[in-house]
Amino acid sequence: MKEQAIARVGIVTYHTAVNYGAVLQAYALNRTVNGMGYVCETIDYQSPAINTQYALRSRRACSSWKNFGAHNLTCLVQRKKKRNFKEFLTRIPRSTSCTRENAAEVAANYDVVITGSDQVFNPICHRNDPGYYLDFVKGAKKVAYAASLGSVAQFESATLDTTALLSDFAALSFRESDATAYMSQKLGRECTTVLDPVWLLSGQEWESIAVHKSRKPYIFVYNLMDYPYMRQYVKKLQKQTGLDVLAVNRTVMGDFAYRFAKRCSCCSPEEFLGYIQNAAYVVTDSFHGTSLSILLKKRICVALNLAKDNTNSRLHTVLELTQLADRVIDPTALTCPLEEIDYVAVQERVRTQLQHSKAYLRSILETQKA
Repeated sequence: MKEQAIARVGIVTYHTAVNYGAVLQAYALNRTVNGMGYVCETIDYQSPAINTQYALRSRRACSSWKNFGAHNLTCLVQRKKKRNFKEFLTRIPRSTSCTRENAAEVAANYDVVITGSDQVFNPICHRNDPGYYLDFVKGAKKVAYAASLGSVAQFESATLDTTALLSDFAALSFRESDATAYMSQKLGRECTTVLDPVWLLSGQEWESIAVHKSRKPYIFVYNLMDYPYMRQYVKKLQKQTGLDVLAVNRTVMGDFAYRFAKRCSCCSPEEFLGYIQNAAYVVTDSFHGTSLSILLKKRICVALNLAKDNTNSRLHTVLELTQLADRVIDPTALTCPLEEIDYVAVQERVRTQLQHSKAYLRSILETQKA
C-alpha cells in the first residue's frame, strides 16, 4: 500500500499587522495545525492594505491634518513596537514572502490553504483585497477557519463579488454566530461557528511564552478605541482599589488619554501576555484581550462599542459562551462585577465548543492527496 504523504497546509491571515490579537491568533492557528501532524506555514502574503496601516503617510492620504499628525506620530513613537512584532514573527513558520504577483506560485506548494481567523472577510480592513478570499489559490483545497466579517454591514460594503469568490471553498466556518447564520443563508450552504484560534491553545501554553515585566498587583488596560466611559471606569476602579494602572494603547492619542497610567504600548506580544497574566484586573474593549484574559483566568471588565454600527457580536459570542455577559461595564453607572470568576465552570462551558472546533479543524484539513 502506498503511504499517504503528509499534507502541507498554508494559512493566509493578518500576521503582519502590528496588532496583538492578529499576531497571537496567527501564532495559535499555525501552532495548532503543526501540532496535528501537518506541515504548516503561514503564507507570508504582503498586502499593501494591511502594511500601509503601520507606515508613514502623506497629508493627502489622511482625512485631516489631525489624522495626519496622530497617525504619523504613532508610527514614529511605536517603532520599537514594530521591531518587537517582527521578532515575534520568528516564532511562526512562514513561506517565502509574496505579493499579488507571485502568490499563486507560493500557494502551489500546499495541499490545503486556510484563510482566517481575524477579520479576513472585512473589506474595510483589507480594502477589498481578493487575496484574503484565496483567489490566487489554484488546485489546493480552500477552507475558512473562524473567519470574521467585522459586521454584516461592513461585509456588505465590499466591491468584490464575494459570493463568486467563496463558491469553491470546501468548508466555511466563522468566529461569530451571527456571521454563520448570515453566510449560511447568503450562500445557501451549511456553515459553522468555531472558536477563534487563541482558544485552541490552553492557558498554560500561553503562559509558556509570556514575558513578565511587573509582578506587583495592578489594573491592566488594553485600549483600542478610546471610549471615554471606559477611561472613566478605569479611573474609578483605580480609586476604588488603590492599584496602579498599566495601559497598552493602540495609538499615541490613547497614550495621551491614559496619561495617568504607566504606558506600555510598545511591549512585545510576549510581554503583552505577561501583563495580562500578572494583572489583578483587566479592562479592555478588545475581543482578543477578553479571550486571552479568560484563558489566563483574570477578573475582566469589558467595554462595548455604543455606536449603532459596531462589531460587538464577536464579544457577545465569547461572553455568551462563557456565561460572563455580566462582566460588561455599565456605561452610565460605571459599574462592573469585580468578584472572582469560577473558571472551573467557565472551562466546562467552553469544553464542548473547543472539542467541536478542534474536530472541525481536523476534518477540513483532511485530503486524499497521496
